[in-house]
Amino acid sequence: MMASRTYHMHAILKLRDGTEFEDCDHLFTTGDLPVASLPSLVTTTTAGGSPQGGVELLDLVFGTPGNNVA
Repeated sequence: MMASRTYHMHAILKLRDGTEFEDCDHLFTTGDLPVASLPSLVTTTTAGGSPQGGVELLDLVFGTPGNNVA
């Protein structure tokens, strides 16, 4: 998910016996990125290589001092 965006969620739970439970619609907004927790990153390109596009994933919760994840 992206930071500071509103998302829509609607769940349908289907059990093995064919029973279904349908949840109501939910709207939720993700929070801003905690700028103070962002690491300083430096990248280098291997000689003869060229940078490629992609997505970088950062875990800003697990292992962060003060955030205990059980």
